[in-house]
Amino acid sequence: MTIPLQTSIAKEVNLQQHIAIGKKIYDRSFGRGCGACHDISSNPQLVELITAKQLDKDVFNNVLENGKNAMPKATAAIMAVGPVVKANYNKYQAFDAVYTFLEYQGNQRQVSESDVIDIPADDETNAFIITLNADLSFTIPRLEYFDQTGNRLFFEVDFVFSPEENRLLFEPVSIRELGSADNGEQTILLNGDLSFEISFLKYIAPEGEQHNFQVEFSFFPSTEKLLFQVINLTEI
Repeated sequence: MTIPLQTSIAKEVNLQQHIAIGKKIYDRSFGRGCGACHDISSNPQLVELITAKQLDKDVFNNVLENGKNAMPKATAAIMAVGPVVKANYNKYQAFDAVYTFLEYQGNQRQVSESDVIDIPADDETNAFIITLNADLSFTIPRLEYFDQTGNRLFFEVDFVFSPEENRLLFEPVSIRELGSADNGEQTILLNGDLSFEISFLKYIAPEGEQHNFQVEFSFFPSTEKLLFQVINLTEI
């Protein structure tokens, strides 16, 4: 089915921004970061406790607000972190951000590249799988293009997410020429109008759930940089 952009990648972008703020809280609170204590094995291991469902959000929030044993009250330290101030978060949004970051860390540890991808058996050997990373970057290992003289060229291209005015835009930040020799590997075709399609884009959401998409891109005119816009996103 075709799903609205705002409920797919756009939703994940907001979640990634929330997680990023949570990471800043974890790294900067009290001037030394939470890991100064919680990354020591003799102290409570937050990622493991949350992953094992042994530390729910209400208990976590209560400890941050009121302290417990050697853990001091953390509200003031958390609310003083720059990205929290910039995002205009209240204390509960800030608490949720750091909890979500820790939850995300645990889920990422459980997800490995060896996980089985749910593809129909007939398509397994033919699927050219591109992975969308946690920061919404991706790499096309072989992009095929025919120039105006008909020469066939191949490139490896790294893309980063570069949103503008509510548009889902991606910028190629590294383009490596691979020559014109066809080595028989699968490719993605860059059309004459600079549009292209990724037939199988794999994304692991922060909560660990895998999503597979078919994505169509078109060239987006810009005077400042080379950009491509997502014009159709279909979950498969």
